Amino acid sequence: MRGKPLTSLPVNASRCLYAVFALLLSGCSLNRVAVNVIGDALAGGGGVYASDDDPDLVREALPFGLKTFESLLAVSPDHRGLLLAASRGFALL
Repeated sequence: MRGKPLTSLPVNASRCLYAVFALLLSGCSLNRVAVNVIGDALAGGGGVYASDDDPDLVREALPFGLKTFESLLAVSPDHRGLLLAASRGFALL
């Protein structure tokens, strides 16, 4: 049994396939793309530390959060959201 040719794939599937090929051929690192997506998600929740009612919990969790931001910034050093979130975290120290 033979597979379907690309021309018989649904429109959305073929678009996704072409997008993946374009991404791979463009030289864009999948690792960097993943870090940027995660960075966007993490950078959006920056007010959690400031709004928490338990200062001891924040004090103990802050180093882990900062190390997470630093490791993501090592892969994507120009990510504005991560830079802002990291600077906010360091300001809480």
